[in-house]
Amino acid sequence: MRNSEFVQHVLDILKVTDPQDEIHTAMEFLVSKMMNLLPISSAGLVLQDSRGKVLEYVGFNVDQVPKQTKVTYTPFELCSQIEVYDGFTVVLYVANRSLHLDDSSGYELTKMVLNLQEVIVYALKNIIIYHRSVTDPLTGLHTRRYFTSRLHEEFERVKRYGGHFSVIMCDIDDSKDKRHVWTQNG
Repeated sequence: MRNSEFVQHVLDILKVTDPQDEIHTAMEFLVSKMMNLLPISSAGLVLQDSRGKVLEYVGFNVDQVPKQTKVTYTPFELCSQIEVYDGFTVVLYVANRSLHLDDSSGYELTKMVLNLQEVIVYALKNIIIYHRSVTDPLTGLHTRRYFTSRLHEEFERVKRYGGHFSVIMCDIDDSKDKRHVWTQNG
């Protein structure tokens, strides 16, 4: 694949990834793109928090992603770790045990992988930021802004396609006092 074609495919990845996607779904898409764009037989992505805890893992033809950064050309294998956002890191692993490259070809393929890694980091960063912006960190529930936005989207969908629309809401007053009573009596 020529460099200009590769760049176009990488830019297409940015057009297709949506910050509203779930992280695992986006990572599956990104691994499939790596498999399609690069001469590799194995690929994996691992998303970790600031303590190194694995939050998401997606791999193709990979039993386990190495923990150490490495690059070898004979056979081709690359493992790289980079910070995504606010302590989150992604480990990218690609390999082709049948591919033996000279230094020049290996260097060019490594550059392509690392360029693709930058796009992966950008896509995952946008997803993390979006999900943090619509989720309350204490409860894990969606925020009011998210609720209002989804309510408007669903209302417009029903207007466009017809059907029924219902919303059920409840309000729990003095929930702290009630929880205290329930735990004392339960």
